[in-house]
Amino acid sequence: MANASGAKATQFSNGFIGQVVAGLRFAVTGKAPGAGDWFGPGQPMAPAAPPEVAGRRFDYPVSANITYTPKAENNNLGVSFDQLRNLADSLDILRLVIETRKDQVAKMAWTIKAKDGKTVSDSKIQELNDLFAFPDGHNDFHAWIRRILEDLFVLDAPAIYVQRTKGDKVLAFEPIDGATIKRLLDEGGRTPQDGPAYQQILKGLPAADLTVNDLVYQPRNMRNHMIYGYGPVEQIVVTVNIGIRRMLGQLAYFTDGSVPDAIAETPANWTAEQVEQFQDYWDSILSGNDQQRRHLRFVPAGAKFQQLKPELLQDKFDEWLARIICYCFSVSHQPFASQVNRATAATAQDAALQEGLAPILLWIKALIDRLLRQYLKAQDVEFSWKEDEAQDPLVEAQIDQILVSTGILTVDECRDKRGYKPLPEPVVEAPAAPIVPFDPAGAAPPHQGAPVLAPTEPAASGVDSKKEPVGTAAAEKVAKAARLRSAKPNPKREKAVRAAVKKWQRALPGKVAAQITAQVGKVDKAAEDRAHKITSAVNLNTDPLAKALLPIYEEAYKEAAADSGIDVTDAMLEVVNDGAVAWAEQHVGDLITNINSATRDFIRTDVTQALNEGASTAELADLLSDNYAFSDARAETIARTEMAHAAVSGTLDSWKQSGVVDHAEFDAAPDCCEECSGEDGTKIDFDTDPQDFMHPNCRCGVKAILSDATED
Repeated sequence: MANASGAKATQFSNGFIGQVVAGLRFAVTGKAPGAGDWFGPGQPMAPAAPPEVAGRRFDYPVSANITYTPKAENNNLGVSFDQLRNLADSLDILRLVIETRKDQVAKMAWTIKAKDGKTVSDSKIQELNDLFAFPDGHNDFHAWIRRILEDLFVLDAPAIYVQRTKGDKVLAFEPIDGATIKRLLDEGGRTPQDGPAYQQILKGLPAADLTVNDLVYQPRNMRNHMIYGYGPVEQIVVTVNIGIRRMLGQLAYFTDGSVPDAIAETPANWTAEQVEQFQDYWDSILSGNDQQRRHLRFVPAGAKFQQLKPELLQDKFDEWLARIICYCFSVSHQPFASQVNRATAATAQDAALQEGLAPILLWIKALIDRLLRQYLKAQDVEFSWKEDEAQDPLVEAQIDQILVSTGILTVDECRDKRGYKPLPEPVVEAPAAPIVPFDPAGAAPPHQGAPVLAPTEPAASGVDSKKEPVGTAAAEKVAKAARLRSAKPNPKREKAVRAAVKKWQRALPGKVAAQITAQVGKVDKAAEDRAHKITSAVNLNTDPLAKALLPIYEEAYKEAAADSGIDVTDAMLEVVNDGAVAWAEQHVGDLITNINSATRDFIRTDVTQALNEGASTAELADLLSDNYAFSDARAETIARTEMAHAAVSGTLDSWKQSGVVDHAEFDAAPDCCEECSGEDGTKIDFDTDPQDFMHPNCRCGVKAILSDATED
């Protein structure tokens, strides 16, 4: 009976009471009981904050905006801006490293230029370059950037005040003391975009509210849990403190002490008062007096001297401190290190210069691009550092010789790069010899020689077609013919072609390098043979380029036909449109064929060099990126040349269909070249391909000679 009663009690407890407990749990948590409750993870605590708190950038201190001392919040080390400045100025090595890094940046040349694929007027480019030549209106760019770098390295709080005219036009960008700037936070822990975003603290009090339109505040090393940046000086604050104390100890050796750390025994019969008097006498003579310390001194009999430790004014510990400081700034420590192999030292110096300087240059570019984009509303331009030229004249001469011998540059282009005038044109007494048909994809020189044209034929009446007719009807004919010249290429079309070619160029070097390095192990012959076979097998992926160019070619052809000065009927329009499609397909196909062939020729030299030197894929990609095959100059040549051909071809087709134009003549541009000027007026057949009489980058065209029927 007892067992039965216990079983009933247990059943009652597990049943009724368990149901009550489960019901209470469901009422509180909203979760129905299940098997997961058995040793489960438990229910999370209900959020205490309202839903809009979600996504806060970090757990900032409560009422952070009320504390108006800059860098007082979230400062675990307790280092203020003033203390960071004192540290940077108190340790000689640290100050030398900071100034060295500022010098390296200040010597760099720079420019403001149009972004790739963008067209910006020369006057606008010049205006922006003039502004940044003296960004604050007083100091030149180099002095201006040094002031910004000082606050970047020491405080990581560079601040630039945007000065404006009464018309709200940007007048200057003035660097101000970043230690006076107190950052404000919105509810999400971010910089407010509307209203005050910063406060300037002067004399310990908030002096002015500043918005994001008033102040450019751009720390380099922000961390998610901090309000302010974390600069290099703060990163090594303990090391700097040790270095300062080390330096003060070395200074005290010459200023405060009398002898190295030591003790001296006085005679046994001296009293304490006598010892003290002699100590004062000794210190008064020798302390801080270098000359007296070098003189002979007489001491009482029985005195004994015992040095506690030798005085070390410089040892490996000083070099260790210098290494840490230099490493923090990515500056070579070689000037402070023991003598090492000269080649090793030079390598370390170059590595430190590149590794440490490149991130700083990128940060400065980002800063000035922000000024251009956000404050000057110049969306199509960018800040750019100019590459350093080789300093060794012999190296420069060898580079030029290679560029000219391989056909990448002409002699005159190399002379222009060095600042010399082009060589005078040779005097040609005999007619120019025929030239090789133009290859638009691989044409590096701007001109290959005089165009080969058919001689001018006399008119059917026996009168020279160039001779001016007489009479009113004839005068009208001449006036109308003067207007019938091929349309100039459309700059927008050239821009579109240039952009398409550049897009293709940018995508290729890395892909080509990967394909080439994958084939290196498959061909086992001399480097030149290997380079030829490898480059011949490379897929240049020109299909997207052809697809992008085809509609541009068609539109350029049709546009030129419509602007040819002839009234185009519907029937003529249908024929011209068909001709545009056929011409575009043929010429795009020819261009792609030439691009494939010429590109392989251009990159073959780089591939040969990479094979000889055992270059990696990344190194070969960098080498190819600088090749003429993928250069802006080549894209510009292709765009200018191809659109000029499209303009002339569309014009000739329109004149051919009109029936009022007898023939066309070569119309030399005044500023083109001497060879083209000599061929001015030469007869051109309607079906002649422009590349037969127009050289690369040619700006010449054709003009119409009307038939006799148009006189009436």
